[in-house]
Amino acid sequence: TSGLSTRMYRRIAAVSFGSGIAERAFCRFRMGQLKTVMREPADMYIAHNLPSLPVAAAAAAVGGAIWGFDIEDYHLDEDSPGPFDPLSIRLKAYLMGKYLPQCSHSSTTSEAMADAIVDSLHVQRPLVLYNAFPLSSAAGAAPPEKREASHCHSAAARVYEAYWVSQVIGLDRGIQDFIRAMPGFRNRINLHLRGRVKEATRGNLMELAGVMGVADRLFFHEQIHAEDLVTDASRFDFGLALEQPINTNRRVTITNKCFVYLMAGLVPIMTDTPGQREVGKEIGSSCVIYQPGDTESLIAKVNRLLAYPERMLQAKNDAWEAARARFCWDIEKGKLISRIGEIAKSSKDKHRGTKTLEDL
Repeated sequence: TSGLSTRMYRRIAAVSFGSGIAERAFCRFRMGQLKTVMREPADMYIAHNLPSLPVAAAAAAVGGAIWGFDIEDYHLDEDSPGPFDPLSIRLKAYLMGKYLPQCSHSSTTSEAMADAIVDSLHVQRPLVLYNAFPLSSAAGAAPPEKREASHCHSAAARVYEAYWVSQVIGLDRGIQDFIRAMPGFRNRINLHLRGRVKEATRGNLMELAGVMGVADRLFFHEQIHAEDLVTDASRFDFGLALEQPINTNRRVTITNKCFVYLMAGLVPIMTDTPGQREVGKEIGSSCVIYQPGDTESLIAKVNRLLAYPERMLQAKNDAWEAARARFCWDIEKGKLISRIGEIAKSSKDKHRGTKTLEDL
């Protein structure tokens, strides 16, 4: 659907969502995607974002297949504060409510997200699949105890490195919490930010760092390939996942960066959101969890680790082990394969005698 057609359908959608209007208004590339998908017939289609959900449903209907939805975000409340678009919010709610109950399979990123989806849409509980990294992603990373020791002879003089990574460096991701806390740490901690950044955002963060007297400790880094994230992260000491409760999605999700830090063996510093709390419960006292905005608590908890280097090393090792025992794709993929196998068997038994893809 062209941009012009999408705008036309959005005007119609302001009055009615029926007869495919909602799909045409929200899914700009629906027909092109459907044509592409149908070139590769499948027994099951899984949509990975909301605009592709009607596409997966249509492809399954045409091909006599089953379909599902990997709910990576809580689409009913995922937007950052800004211009209010009530039509988009209504379209998202309509499409989720229409298609999700029809899915043979659904999965999502956290137990908290699954709870929110069940509570809001009253559908079958999605399978929780953590967006964790495979063990192979850490092939170039040494375990914490084997990494190069500090050049400083005194623990009090040691300099530590904190790391935050995402596609985009923004002002609503909690980075300011850490900058405000930096003067209070008993050791110097440098802050490294990796991702795309607008000059206005860089200027805002540098201005705050200047006010706090830590401008010389703030470093910006370009994006790197996803397969290099874990190895790159292993050069640092702390990994920051400072999600702010600006919407339901940020509260209930667990971001990929959390799993990067665990796989790399960094001490995770996380805000206490329902999603990230799941990770914290598995790691226990070896991670730093604080309420968003509570810099005094953040300072106190980090300083308790800095006071005892052996605790720092233990915290890194605990993160490293948690990734390998619980939070890795090598484990999560087994859950997905098992679920898909169950669905495929149930579908085959239920629809035995109907046409297969080879008959089409």
